[in-house]
Formats: sequence, C-alpha cells, structure tokens
Amino acid sequence: MAKWGEFTAAAPELAAFGLRFFDRYKVALLATAAADGGPRVAPVTPIITHASLYVFVNPKTPKYADLVCDGRCVIHALMDLGRDDEFQIAARARRITDSAIRADVAASAGFPVLEQDRDSQLFEFDVARAFSTIWYHQGQPDTRPIRARWRAP
Repeated sequence: MAKWGEFTAAAPELAAFGLRFFDRYKVALLATAAADGGPRVAPVTPIITHASLYVFVNPKTPKYADLVCDGRCVIHALMDLGRDDEFQIAARARRITDSAIRADVAASAGFPVLEQDRDSQLFEFDVARAFSTIWYHQGQPDTRPIRARWRAP
C-alpha cells in the first residue's frame, strides 16, 4: 500500500490523470463489500491534501459500516461527458480519529465538511493499485484503449 504522495512520486502521469478527474467533478464512486459479501456503490467526495487521499463519511450510512468492517475498496472517478476515459484506484481505508488531522483536512477540502455533518468520520485511503483507460480516436474505426496501470510495491 502507498499513500497518495508515494503513488504520485512513482506514477506521476497516472496520478495527475486521476487528480484531474477528482478536481473536475468533485464526486467519485466508492465500491465496497457489504457484510453479506455483495457489492455496494456510493458517491463520495475525495479530498487530496498533504500527500494523502481522504473522504469524510457519515457513520449512519452503509458505506461507513463497510469501510469499518473491511477497508478494502475501489474509488472510481466520474468520467468526462462524451468520453469513456476512466480512472480508478483499489485502496484500503483507515479511520482517522486525530482531531487536528480532521480539522486540517476539513479546512483543505474546499467545502464546509464539518458544518454539513458534525458526525462525519474521516477515512484515509492507501493506494494498492491504480488504473486508467484513455480511448484513442474514440468513435472512429481505429478506436483502441490506451491503458496505464500501477501497483504498490
């Protein structure tokens, strides 16, 4: 597993590609495993600050229970409209209870995290794998995917 900053240092182009998606849409899809093993997908707002990837999660939601029970997950960035390009990371979530870190991440978020939901819990995500697809000449006869992959050492 690697912190976002370590991933960025090891695969700067791939990390920059993902960051563009996160910055543009502010929302990504979090895929977790429910207690019965079934898949669950929910929207989240990734916050990348201080070389780490964070998400605030309401503890009353199923995604919170999934992350606490089994922190393995996938975060899939929303795609550009009219394009099929994609970016996703496989990660492991860890709950952060340090109030100074919570306050710092909330201040860096660019939106009022703690004012919206004072019960929100902060999770940090360590990256296990990252993946992107860019479609070359999308919609043309010579359309083909250009893929990039990275795996933590």
